[in-house]
Amino acid sequence: MCRVLRGSEIKRYINQIEHRYGSCLFSKKDNVELCENKKGTKFLKVNGTAKFILADDIIIPTLNAIINDNFTLPKVVVDMGTIPYLTKGADVMRPGIVKWDSFNKNDYVLITDENHDKPLAIGYAMFDSKEFNTIDKGKVIKTIHYVGDDIWQLTPTK
Repeated sequence: MCRVLRGSEIKRYINQIEHRYGSCLFSKKDNVELCENKKGTKFLKVNGTAKFILADDIIIPTLNAIINDNFTLPKVVVDMGTIPYLTKGADVMRPGIVKWDSFNKNDYVLITDENHDKPLAIGYAMFDSKEFNTIDKGKVIKTIHYVGDDIWQLTPTK
């Protein structure tokens, strides 16, 4: 379900994105829709492509925006054995992580594979990255968007 946004609403999102990421990839002239999937996840569709997820009033770039529009998030790299689970929406368990950037608890992170560094998912950290060295098992990242989910299927990539 989607609703086309008016100019003032689009401007509000542009300001939030510019404040958080330094730039925005759309203007008030673009067709911007606020959509919600069956799971209740809200996202912005720009000219027919899902570009941002709205999670807890924080705007997060989709995998499409990261791949095609150079948006960045702190990175967590997982081993190849984790990929089949991750691409079905599983959360990330500590044993599957091979390296990571610095981030805080509840920050949103990009999850990539160790061989090709390809973006696979976006999730939020359940622990501070400094704590990862002391954790050897259990769930550490809650997946919110992944390759193959309904938001991904709406977004063609290059």
